[in-house]
Amino acid sequence: MTAASLASRPADRAPAATRTLAAGCAIGAGASWHITNAGALAGTLADHYGTSLAVVGLLTSAMFLSELAMMVPAGRWIDRLGARETGLAGLVVAGLASAALTAGGGIGVAIALRLFVGAGAILAFLGGAAYVQRAIGTSLAQGIYGGLGLATSGIALAVVPLLAGPLGWRTPWAVAAVGTAACALLALAGPRLRAGAAGGATSSFRLAADPAIARLGALHAASFGFSVVLGNWTATLVDRAGFGDAFGGAVGALTLCLGVVARPAGGWLARSGPVATRAVQAAGVALGATGGLMLCAAPGTAAAAVAGAALVGFGGGLPFGTLFTGAARAHPQQVGTAMAAMNMYALVAVIVGIPLVGVTFALPGAGRIGFALASGACLASLLVVRRVR
Repeated sequence: MTAASLASRPADRAPAATRTLAAGCAIGAGASWHITNAGALAGTLADHYGTSLAVVGLLTSAMFLSELAMMVPAGRWIDRLGARETGLAGLVVAGLASAALTAGGGIGVAIALRLFVGAGAILAFLGGAAYVQRAIGTSLAQGIYGGLGLATSGIALAVVPLLAGPLGWRTPWAVAAVGTAACALLALAGPRLRAGAAGGATSSFRLAADPAIARLGALHAASFGFSVVLGNWTATLVDRAGFGDAFGGAVGALTLCLGVVARPAGGWLARSGPVATRAVQAAGVALGATGGLMLCAAPGTAAAAVAGAALVGFGGGLPFGTLFTGAARAHPQQVGTAMAAMNMYALVAVIVGIPLVGVTFALPGAGRIGFALASGACLASLLVVRRVR
């Protein structure tokens, strides 16, 4: 079944679109298990591997680095081989690597396997996004896709500690392996779509320099990338303000949880056209930056900390659907490559921003300087919103 056939059969279009969206969301959910599972049991993993929390953090950093390295082939494989097929292949790679992690080995082996997890995860995430885009093609569908994927990350944070008793240090890897396998089985129920144009010769790196992709990428970095960077340090900022790690962790979780609601909400609000789309994008960036400044200015106030983290999470998720749909519409013959090119900006922001903000915790203000600078950079991206098509 092709995307064109979905449109040519009105009686079957709604059920087919629903199955496609469900299968695409399953692929995205399978990719997202791996984002937070290591952090959910970081102390236990540090004890098992005999290392520090900082080194355990490399288990997540390795994923993001691998995702960035795989961005170019991921986009091209989606366009040449098919979105669902690439997404399913990514789930298999990530699931097998997670299963291999349960076998043991040192921290070096674990980091190496997490590189494979990251490679599979980005294939799955972009494949699922391109699958939904080609079959349905709306910002709302992309928002639902992104929201459900983000929800899986939240589920991992909740489930992994609960299973730590019977499974011990293997819990993050076992939960990811089982969850990824289940999502792959669900994704098989979706209809197969025809692959995109195989002749698209522009690579993701070259396409990233395209003005439309660059503007969308800047907004993606300032919304999603910004929320990940600040979300990574919000718990520490609030903890050092005197509230303790329990409250800090709960506040930090808001930067993730609110995106589950914000992503589909942004797609729904932008449904009326370009003017609404630009408003959603500008609002997302402005809300996220405002939240960052609130955390910077008054982390010692409980209400300000909660409100600031909520704004970071909601603002970070609001433009998601419009940005992925915008990248696909800018280059309809290379949907996977265009999405990969746009996503590069956010990954670079995460990889560079997390350690840079971390350095500022050794400076006066205990991290507030980093939050202020990140928020300022986020606001600067508003200059490109009016020019986004």
